[in-house]
Amino acid sequence: MSKKNVVRLLVRLSGDPAYLEQLRKSPAATLSASGITPAERELLLSGSDAKIRAYLGTDSDRAAIKAKAVAIKAKTAAIKAKTAPIKAKTAAIKAKTAPIKAKTAAIKAKTAPIKAKTAAIKAKTAAIKAKTAAIKAKTAK
Repeated sequence: MSKKNVVRLLVRLSGDPAYLEQLRKSPAATLSASGITPAERELLLSGSDAKIRAYLGTDSDRAAIKAKAVAIKAKTAAIKAKTAPIKAKTAAIKAKTAPIKAKTAAIKAKTAPIKAKTAAIKAKTAAIKAKTAAIKAKTAK
């Protein structure tokens, strides 16, 4: 039996609510598809914390798992360190674009009444055209 697959499954269950819900709905099918052995499936379906802990083994095994977690955290920290300058540049760009956005908003505020007047003029023009068409229709008879 491979403890690694059980550990991976437990880690996935702890971090993926959708997968946990899938396990609750159909435990046998979910565990069958997870790549663990039938004996491991029975162990997990038993729901016994003591049996699962005993299977996962000694403190050295747990220490190895913790060491992997620490390594993952270190990689995550390195990635965050690389993205920090990018985030700083993004913030600087946002700071530069904020006044431009404010000016754009001011221009839009100024053009709104003009657009309203234009719409009113178009409505009046349409009314005049309708009256003109009616007059032409009467005079054509």
